[in-house]
Amino acid sequence: MTSDNGRAAGLTKTDFAAILTDAFAPWVRDLNLSVEDVGSDGITMRMPADARLSRIGGIVSGQAMTAMADTTMVLALAAHFGGFRDEMPSPLILDMAIHTFDAAVWERS
Repeated sequence: MTSDNGRAAGLTKTDFAAILTDAFAPWVRDLNLSVEDVGSDGITMRMPADARLSRIGGIVSGQAMTAMADTTMVLALAAHFGGFRDEMPSPLILDMAIHTFDAAVWERS
């Protein structure tokens, strides 16, 4: 996401880690998501390999990928608006579509 909001550049990986800890449900925190990179055009997230998030054959479950995508979008919006806002004067509605053409499997290190 690209933002011309001057406050966006002020958020650090530490700020995003605090948002992940403070603003999300325990089951989202259990995904162990981390912010790998913060740039002017987006955020790169990582979800470590975990057998609990896999289906047969080591395929990453769609539920885990969707939760990661949604969480990443919340952090991108936080970057755009200069921080996480737990209250807004009007609700924010997102439309999200995920198209899977091939199975995502955990990367072997």
